[in-house]
Amino acid sequence: MRKRIPGLVLRTSLIAGLPGEGEKEFEELREFLCETKIELAGVFVYSPEEGTKASKMERPSKEVAEHRAELLCSLQADVIAEWNKSRIGTVTTVLVENDKTIGRSYAESPDIDGYIRIKTKGIEANTFIDVKITGVENGELVGERYELCK
Repeated sequence: MRKRIPGLVLRTSLIAGLPGEGEKEFEELREFLCETKIELAGVFVYSPEEGTKASKMERPSKEVAEHRAELLCSLQADVIAEWNKSRIGTVTTVLVENDKTIGRSYAESPDIDGYIRIKTKGIEANTFIDVKITGVENGELVGERYELCK
């Protein structure tokens, strides 16, 4: 898919500690993530909901689920760092958020993924602008407004 669709970003959410998840299934997931290098993935710990069939099913302990989620987060941190680095020098369209210093491109999911810090002043909130990615600070992308003709 990546070869056929330029700019494709794979994004998913992962839940560690689901009913029926054993060591074998968890290792398969880790191997899949290492091979696929999903650009953005949110990782969560399974939380059983009272009264559901799933809440009564056998599952890893909360401690094991939390440990597995930490392992997945660590693995994903390396993938995201590599992907962020590959974006330096590119130009992307960003939706500027209310505080006017951050925005999100088509790749970032609100309240789950990171954001792009915009170093250019005087930008209106809730507008789309082109941003040239200039670096990464504290794991977040940083950029400046990009205008073809100034």
